[in-house]
Amino acid sequence: MRNDSNVAEGLRLANMDLDTAQYVFGNMYPKPCEIICYHCQQATEKFLKALALTNDQEPLRTHDLVVLAKSLGGCVQIPLSILRMCAMLNPYGVKVRYPQDMAVGIQDARAALEYSQEIKKCADALIGV
Repeated sequence: MRNDSNVAEGLRLANMDLDTAQYVFGNMYPKPCEIICYHCQQATEKFLKALALTNDQEPLRTHDLVVLAKSLGGCVQIPLSILRMCAMLNPYGVKVRYPQDMAVGIQDARAALEYSQEIKKCADALIGV
């Protein structure tokens, strides 16, 4: 049975991550691009897990956004464009924690925000927010 309070809490936390990324992008100089991208990945992960809960699925215990999005295939159709955005955001969940693994710049942060916002729109529409 669907637990609407878990869905609501997942969306609240996802929106908090996205709001934080947007605030930091707009207000910090120099921009901490790694942190912005990390929060976008985290927001997207939470949007996808809330979408799973909405459809009576137990969210997978993974940080891989593509795996999470594809796991929803039995209950909702995730557009290919969203899967591509998930693939672009994926590295920001872990790799940005290790500076030697990834160089992230302003264009990456801007794209991460755009992708996360688009995924939010898609999830909100599918959830009925």
